[in-house]
Amino acid sequence: MFPTVPVSQPRLSATEVVVAEGKEVEVDCHSQRGSPPISYFWTRVGAGVAASGWSAAGPLLHLSPVGRTDAGVLLCTAMNFASSAQSFPVKLQVLFGPDSPHIFTLKDHAMQEVTESSLTLAEGHPIRLVCRASSEPTAQLTWWPGRPGMEERIGAEKNGWLEFPKVSRHDGGHYVCSALNPVLHNRVFSTVNISVLYAPDQDPRCSVKPTNDYRHITLTCMWEGGVPEASITWVRGGETGIEQENNLGASTIGERKMASNAQVLEGKELRNWSEFTCLCLHPTAQRACRQTVFLPPGEPHCQADFSKHSASAFLSCQWPGGQPTALLQWFGQQGHQLSEAGTSPLVLSVAAAAAEKHELAGAVCRAIHPLLRHGSWDCRPTLAKRRSFPVIATTLGVLLTLSILASTLILVFHHLRKRERQQACGSAEETESELASRTPGPADSSTSSYQAKQPKPGSDLESETQRKTDSEQAADVETDWRMESVAEKSDLAVTEVEVLAEVHSSGYRFWLLYI
Repeated sequence: MFPTVPVSQPRLSATEVVVAEGKEVEVDCHSQRGSPPISYFWTRVGAGVAASGWSAAGPLLHLSPVGRTDAGVLLCTAMNFASSAQSFPVKLQVLFGPDSPHIFTLKDHAMQEVTESSLTLAEGHPIRLVCRASSEPTAQLTWWPGRPGMEERIGAEKNGWLEFPKVSRHDGGHYVCSALNPVLHNRVFSTVNISVLYAPDQDPRCSVKPTNDYRHITLTCMWEGGVPEASITWVRGGETGIEQENNLGASTIGERKMASNAQVLEGKELRNWSEFTCLCLHPTAQRACRQTVFLPPGEPHCQADFSKHSASAFLSCQWPGGQPTALLQWFGQQGHQLSEAGTSPLVLSVAAAAAEKHELAGAVCRAIHPLLRHGSWDCRPTLAKRRSFPVIATTLGVLLTLSILASTLILVFHHLRKRERQQACGSAEETESELASRTPGPADSSTSSYQAKQPKPGSDLESETQRKTDSEQAADVETDWRMESVAEKSDLAVTEVEVLAEVHSSGYRFWLLYI
């Protein structure tokens, strides 16, 4: 027998095998020496999660088509009866992809795949998106905004990350993840829509309006803006947590991001001061607004009056307040309309002649309000008599004129009395000087003084003195004394003192009090 020769280390026909997925591949294994028969066996060490080991016999390895799971490290083993030998490893690279990208959200260091095409979150919350795509070699991942103009605003994020620290309503829209195989030049896309929820910026608006000829009221509640549209419901009452049987119903109407709800109620079925609440519910916020329906206080007030020159008369009707406001209208005696309907105050102007002819004697102001159970409330004015303003003005003018004339006469009278007094004093001084010049011989001061005050019999001064009565002499003495005392105790001028003395001595106390 011939000795058995061990096999040598086998060699492969290729040192590295690169093939695209779906193609075929052939690799040859050969040992240069060894006693026959020599057997060849192929084994693979898988690369990747999906790979698994396999084996094949024969010196030629033929794979068709090649799948991504065939990629790995190839080994060829040669064996005879004497020995066995293994080849150097050869890498089999299978090119594929990229597959359709998968989008994940990263939250609290955990990734969660976005299974739906839309992602919804509230405004102000952070969000981080991660894009992953299976590919050999690794795909180039890029985020592109799906709306025109957004690329310039935020730019394109690479490496599969897209992050918003605080998402805003303007960040909503479509975003595209692009995966590119740099060798095969295959490109695939995956899109996600980001929906940002935000409440309306303004508070809801509530209103109450009369409808159907003031027989009904319409409650309207609107909340403009926000995504999605809010749900609006009217409830009877002013407290939260209203029982369900008090719910008046809801009908959300969306138009240009406007949610609204309108309810029509019969007025006579409502109590005065009925309160209604509009509940506005949004995924990110809750709001409410309230409206109260009530009658104006008191009762309608009517009055009639003439203008200043009595050219026309005015009929006024007032009933202010209330929610909604009352509707007022003037009607004539025969039920015909005298004015258009309006709110308080309602003023009607008519000719004064019509009022004097009692054409407005039956005028009625009719007030209507949805809460009036009897429908309306009539108010009848009382026509006031005409006031004569010109006569009053003329009377005041005459009185003022008479007062001015009286003051002027008093001043003239005082001036004339003053001049008469001055002339009388001058005449008395001349008479006294003449008597003194005619007195013969020297005399002492006491005698001269006595003689000056006691005129001699037979003189002109004596005859004048005799004509005075005893009462007039007493009055002169009283006048002189008052002049002295007033001049000493007052700051009045001498002329003013003379006037006071003259008036007092003459008995004109009335004029003194008047001045």
